[in-house]
Amino acid sequence: MMSCIYLAQLAPALKKVGEGVDAASRIFKIIDREPLIKSPENGLQPDHIQGKIVFENVTFSYPKDPTKKVLDNNSI
Repeated sequence: MMSCIYLAQLAPALKKVGEGVDAASRIFKIIDREPLIKSPENGLQPDHIQGKIVFENVTFSYPKDPTKKVLDNNSI
């Protein structure tokens, strides 16, 4: 009788473990996939790159709610 109670309590945990295994398999499938765009064999490889990236007056909102701005006139 007691073992049945413990097995019943174990069922939700086993369900979560199964969901975790399913999620991990989907993640590994994405990691292991072959990219459609391949790097050229004789591509340019510069010895030194120098410069900086500047963001000026950046405003952004998600398409789902364009009235709510995530970034509003930010500069970095």
